Amino acid sequence: MLPGMLVFEATYLASLKLWESDYKPSTKLPYLYYMDTLAGINFQPQEYVDITDSIDTKIEMMLCMQSQLGWLKDMHDSDAPEFIKAVAKFRGFQAAVQYAEAFYQQKMYPQGLTKRVLP
Repeated sequence: MLPGMLVFEATYLASLKLWESDYKPSTKLPYLYYMDTLAGINFQPQEYVDITDSIDTKIEMMLCMQSQLGWLKDMHDSDAPEFIKAVAKFRGFQAAVQYAEAFYQQKMYPQGLTKRVLP
């Protein structure tokens, strides 16, 4: 099972009263969002979050994960900060801001939105 499917199943089961668990069931079905894929490949966003004021902090935090980003330089001769900024700039262009992150909401019955959830 894919990691995203595990999260989907857990999100749905968290609200079932008859599901045996050590925890109380959620009173509402939690919203589940998937974040953009690497370089936006095969990803159609529904929501954007403006990160213009925090892009430098995002890059600083992402660089702490060398096990995940260190290979960009070795495998693709790509500079991680430049890569992160380029993807955020592209999504920012789509969202009409300088830098943005993109998300897709996993719809689950009986969830329907009549208001915006993300900032």
